[in-house]
Amino acid sequence: MVLSNEKLLSLCEKYLIVHCKVLRDLLDFHPFSFVPFIRMTIEFVLHYLFQPEFQVLLFDSFVVQCLNLVKGIILCAEYKPAKVFEGKNSLRPMLIFSVRLFIIIMLNQIPRSLLHSMLTASSWKYSLQKPSL
Repeated sequence: MVLSNEKLLSLCEKYLIVHCKVLRDLLDFHPFSFVPFIRMTIEFVLHYLFQPEFQVLLFDSFVVQCLNLVKGIILCAEYKPAKVFEGKNSLRPMLIFSVRLFIIIMLNQIPRSLLHSMLTASSWKYSLQKPSL
């Protein structure tokens, strides 16, 4: 059976999406089992989504799934700090450190032009100048 390039590309896209969804389900249903994958997930997303040489390989649903993974890591209730720590063996401080590290790395990896366009696109909302009539 010979597959055309379009069919092969479609199968690869579906394969990647299914694996992203499996990771997301693991994060949603077993967040403490996902802890070993936090660093790899963040590095993967930063590497493929924010490096210019890999942007030609991206497709929309893959980008959405990757950003959903990062969002899930950041918003996961189990990774939030406890008001009272149970002891020195708690995983929560390590997870907080992982999320903070991700944010720092992400801000360093985002191309300056993209960051500039993101900041200037919404700057009109906060302008104190009178609107011209």
